[in-house]
Amino acid sequence: MKIVSKKSDSSILCVTDGDVTYGGNPPEDCDVHDIPGWDWSLVDLSGVDKSAPFWVKKCLMWSGSNIVKRIPPLP
Repeated sequence: MKIVSKKSDSSILCVTDGDVTYGGNPPEDCDVHDIPGWDWSLVDLSGVDKSAPFWVKKCLMWSGSNIVKRIPPLP
């Protein structure tokens, strides 16, 4: 699994088994983490409103080893 995060605030921009996208950001402003065997069950999504637009980018961030909840979420 590839996880793309924004260098400036660690926002998650992409989680994919396929081609990486950068959410309109220049690739040099992003980090790509290749984590074999990673899956969504490793993330605590309790309390995250997954119906909200852009919930992944606004509510989650890269901790350095996994995706974690951003407290508080981005506006």
